[in-house]
Amino acid sequence: MQESVAQQPKAVLVNFTGVPYISSSGIGVLMYAYSELSQRNAKLVFVNMQDAVHKTLKLVALVDLALVAKTEDEGVKLALSDAPLP
Repeated sequence: MQESVAQQPKAVLVNFTGVPYISSSGIGVLMYAYSELSQRNAKLVFVNMQDAVHKTLKLVALVDLALVAKTEDEGVKLALSDAPLP
């Protein structure tokens, strides 16, 4: 994630396919990404989240800070669009 964010992209898409849960370390990585991206008005996009992951990220308010899409195609469209940041 550090390498991706260091490239100063306009968006970072995080695909949760095959991720049944997220630990506090994973949450920390996502918070770091959000912090760095938000300083440049770049987008953080979550896709393919299973219910357990979505609930966990909702509890720590990360779902409210990122754009969320059901599929990767939808996520890419959000990343490339003029959709406002949450």
